[in-house]
Amino acid sequence: MENATRILQEILEREKERNALLKDSAYAEFALSDESVMEEAQKAYHVRMMEEIKKATKEVLKGG
Repeated sequence: MENATRILQEILEREKERNALLKDSAYAEFALSDESVMEEAQKAYHVRMMEEIKKATKEVLKGG
């Protein structure tokens, strides 16, 4: 579970940084609200966790 929390923190920080860069650029109109940043982070987290689950499942099925 600790690993899942770390992954979520990393994704959230990345999304916040990406949005801050947008706000400070010529593309500021494309920056997201704080709520939308959280939603995007959650989507990315779900994708990442599904990848982790698939990877773990393959390992179990291989017997390792």
